[in-house]
Amino acid sequence: ARVEGVISERAARLSDEERELLAAASVLGESFHAEVLAGLVEKGKREIVRSLSGSLARKHGLVRALGVDRVAGVRLSLYEFRHQLFHRFFYESLDQVERGMLHEEAAGVLLDLFGDDTAKVALQLAHHYCAAELEEEAVEFLYLAGREARRGVANAEASSHYRAALEILDQIQNRSGELPDRWQPLRQDIRMALGEVLLLDGEFASARSLFEQALSDSANDDRLQQTRLLIRIARSHEREHRHELAMDSLDRAAEKIGDGFDSSSKAEMSEWINVRTARLWLCYWKGDVEGMTRVIDEAQHIIEEHGSQTQKRNFFGGLAGLRNRQDRFVPSDETLEASNRAMQAALSSDNLIDRADGVFGTAFFYMLRNDLDRAGELMQQSLEFARRSGDRTLQAR
Repeated sequence: ARVEGVISERAARLSDEERELLAAASVLGESFHAEVLAGLVEKGKREIVRSLSGSLARKHGLVRALGVDRVAGVRLSLYEFRHQLFHRFFYESLDQVERGMLHEEAAGVLLDLFGDDTAKVALQLAHHYCAAELEEEAVEFLYLAGREARRGVANAEASSHYRAALEILDQIQNRSGELPDRWQPLRQDIRMALGEVLLLDGEFASARSLFEQALSDSANDDRLQQTRLLIRIARSHEREHRHELAMDSLDRAAEKIGDGFDSSSKAEMSEWINVRTARLWLCYWKGDVEGMTRVIDEAQHIIEEHGSQTQKRNFFGGLAGLRNRQDRFVPSDETLEASNRAMQAALSSDNLIDRADGVFGTAFFYMLRNDLDRAGELMQQSLEFARRSGDRTLQAR
């Protein structure tokens, strides 16, 4: 109470305009940008900077300048409250209606400032929309913030943002008894994205639960979505070496994509290939050489012509695995050539998981050939990719 009294006494020395400026700034957070604050209070940037760096910093000691940020190419002047209690005092000086209105307006300023390039401020936008109780916008920007965190390989942050978005959707469903149709596709995407993060973290059962929920809620006529989900369910089983359950899910995925398969559709062709590459590796883990041979004979020319770099990495890695078994684990030059093709495809991909897996596979074959210097060099490179991607399983391997 004594501290609050001191802060209140200091705030009383401010002009009405200065108090309103700091109250608006408090909505932006303990640290904030002058340009965003200027848009929020509808004043010029120079005037705001003069007030912040002038009387509010030097005379009253309530804020301080931290420097300049550049976010998505936009130059921003960064300030912060000198103490979190100053921030809390001015934020709590606003009633619930004022806070909600200012949070909504702050989101509008960010949208105007960053235009189409809002990914870098997605978390700020999500925060403001949550505080303004605008659920639809909050969910969309939490999802975007999660994707941005994943792009930066911040898996814990991505997981947190995805979970927060799903929690809001659950609240909407609990209020109305069911989730409105317009929300269903977004919830599917968020569940899949969170499931992918959990797979990397080794939380296979939790990931599978999300994929199964999404599969249960998917439209019966959405063959592509159901195929994607069944492939991911199979992957979660495979990571736990539950090979028969994984194969059952892949069989169901093959039925879905094979029902009216349109080879002229790029999306359908991609999922057709994904089923085959997943089956190839599952046969590898089961030691099913005949099954691997069937997949290779069926899919090789199609993958070489239509496959992405990720799919080629998966396929040629599997082909090398088959030849390695046939070589009785003393890899021939032909086996190493296939593995190097997988590694080159992986290194041509922007995906860190591709790079980690592709380099690891080739390192493994060099190790079996007793070329330990080259194996060690590639293993270290793969480990770095695996750390950056957050793939715990591959780090352990």
